[in-house]
Amino acid sequence: MKHIKVGIIGFAHLHPLTYIPHFEACEGMEFIAASDPDCDLLARGLSQLALPRDIECYGDYHQMIDGSGADLVAIFSPHYQCPEVVEYAAAKGKHILVEKPMAASVEGGERILKATQNAQIVSSTPYVWRYHQAAIEIKRLLENGFLGDIFALEGRCIAGRIQRYIDGNSGWILDKRKGGGGPMWNLGVHWIDLFNWFLGGLKPLRAYCEMNSITPGCGVEENAHGIVFYENGITANYNIGYSSPPSYPYGRDLHINIRGTLGSITWNPAFEGEEDEIFLCSDHPDLADAPNRTIRLLQKAAPGYAGIMGLRYIKDFAFWISKAQKPSITIAEGVEAIKVAELLYRAAETKQVVCA
Repeated sequence: MKHIKVGIIGFAHLHPLTYIPHFEACEGMEFIAASDPDCDLLARGLSQLALPRDIECYGDYHQMIDGSGADLVAIFSPHYQCPEVVEYAAAKGKHILVEKPMAASVEGGERILKATQNAQIVSSTPYVWRYHQAAIEIKRLLENGFLGDIFALEGRCIAGRIQRYIDGNSGWILDKRKGGGGPMWNLGVHWIDLFNWFLGGLKPLRAYCEMNSITPGCGVEENAHGIVFYENGITANYNIGYSSPPSYPYGRDLHINIRGTLGSITWNPAFEGEEDEIFLCSDHPDLADAPNRTIRLLQKAAPGYAGIMGLRYIKDFAFWISKAQKPSITIAEGVEAIKVAELLYRAAETKQVVCA
């Protein structure tokens, strides 16, 4: 496999340090450079790692892109800055990993799409839930018709409270102008993308949403309850928040339910936990003797963001680059996810059902 040198842009974020173990574990990849305007933050972050080499550090991402020799840039800048960083990196012929949701607006996402779609590079955004073995199994069950025609989906993602962003030097995410929104924008897009992937792409028709905050002065919503009406009579409920108590296992309350004319699937993901169960109830004739069953999965452990999901995504990224292959998770799909999120914000602002 081609040797791929990696540079990371942006350390005022919860994820860049946890991606480094994946880059280091991926054969053919080497983390060589990092950039952040806060040089002290950058130094403190890198000092937490036991890396086998010195890392080139830059206060300006332009200098890192131009001078480090990185082939792939992983961008964790504040969301509102990501479009300009991507535009510069793409113009320089760098492969691009841009952290979801990629931008602080749909307009910003479309700038990223325009900058990357005609460049001779590999570009993707890490919707790593598609790599969970339970998600892969659910997609197989759906494609084989065990639920019949899908008519309803439900996704809950309640992550830790806002203090984790303040403690993690990423308080900018609580400023709607810089972050794009609260948990629906930052986290809800995971489930929006996953539902799109499960069903081969969904066209939103209209939406309704209510949002609230529990912390005085918080610049974004901390809880959001939205419903999206898709084509073919499919509805999806999204319950997304920054309000999970610190004692919650793995720090996240996660739930997915999918219902169809022949049955339902329920999954409560463990995120970085390794053991998961899917409950399938199906009236499909192939399951007539055992219509209710629990599918147990035990995933391998891997250090780094999202565990084995994150590692498999990075290994695939290396493959896409080495083979000059279109990625399985595209920037265009990332834009579709934030279009749905933006629709929900419009509904919350107007307190009305809004059309796409």
